[in-house]
Amino acid sequence: MRKIKWGVLGTAYICERDTIPGMRKANNCELYAIAGRNPDKVKTFVEKYGFEKGYDSYMALLEDP
Repeated sequence: MRKIKWGVLGTAYICERDTIPGMRKANNCELYAIAGRNPDKVKTFVEKYGFEKGYDSYMALLEDP
């Protein structure tokens, strides 16, 4: 099955509580990148959830091909 790379905009609690757990249930979902305004929080999410990339701005993630 082909994996779909996803980028998540935001590091709010709802992301931890709902978004990421829901994405992990999908067999074809790859947690590719996350973006947020707080660099420390982005780094934490990358390390904790295994995102391949972390961005300090939403625009940087949107510009990722």
